[in-house]
Amino acid sequence: MKSLTSRKAQQEQAPRVSKENNDNSRNYYQQTKHRSASIASYTRLDAMSEPKVIIVTGGSKGIGLAVVQDLLKASHKVVLVARTPVSELAKDYPGQVTFLAADMTVSDTAHRAVELALISYGKLDAVVVNHGVLTPITRLADASIEDWKSHYDVNVFSALSIVKEAIPHLRATKGKIIFVSSGAAIKAYAAWGAYGSSKAALNSICRHVAVEEPDITAVAVSPGRVDTDMQKELREKGQGVMSDKEYADFVSAFEEGQLNKPEWPAQVIAKLSLDAKSDLSGKYVAWNGPEVAEYRE
Repeated sequence: MKSLTSRKAQQEQAPRVSKENNDNSRNYYQQTKHRSASIASYTRLDAMSEPKVIIVTGGSKGIGLAVVQDLLKASHKVVLVARTPVSELAKDYPGQVTFLAADMTVSDTAHRAVELALISYGKLDAVVVNHGVLTPITRLADASIEDWKSHYDVNVFSALSIVKEAIPHLRATKGKIIFVSSGAAIKAYAAWGAYGSSKAALNSICRHVAVEEPDITAVAVSPGRVDTDMQKELREKGQGVMSDKEYADFVSAFEEGQLNKPEWPAQVIAKLSLDAKSDLSGKYVAWNGPEVAEYRE
């Protein structure tokens, strides 16, 4: 395996993209070097505009935090749901962010999150379903049914709970639901049965929202391989249970600086939560795919 010290040198070059992404990513970011004006310029409120109100689950780190930051920079209002609040955001964006420190698997968390949005800001325009777990990383023959049930409680049932709570209010605002999915929803990786199937279930929930709720736009987005705690967990726990080739590929992507920065897919997810077009409803898209090219501009 290549030394981790090579990572810094690789990151100073133009971003490279893992196999889970397509080559559009490298081409796009070579052409677009100044992301600082991205979400803010795209959705910056003018004097006559009203800020939108978005719930972001799992918003204290990684992709979720990057989504929250993009929305706040664009002057929108956010209810951030996570087990650990981010106190700096309240200082930097007074009056724009409200925290709910809670576990999404607790039965009343979804209701409290929606209620908090309504009490704090008077409406709800979108939900970004970002929370999730990777473990157990276990092959099917060795799987614990109880572990799978716990996994589905996080990745599926708590996601369904926030969707169910939000739907009546999103009908009123013709709102959006953005699901943070995964390439594992459509490609099987050894020992990822729980994670991949749970993300496939999210994609199915997204499609059902689309056919059942014509006034709500629901989109599932694959963020690709992102440099987050989940990737770190994979590297720590995947050896010996994943296939040797797949495990080595993920480790190599990290060592060679090929992982996406959280800010890259977050830009697309944030914009979709604000302005996703209705013809995207029910679709599963890659963050750097052609269907969402306009949301990367």
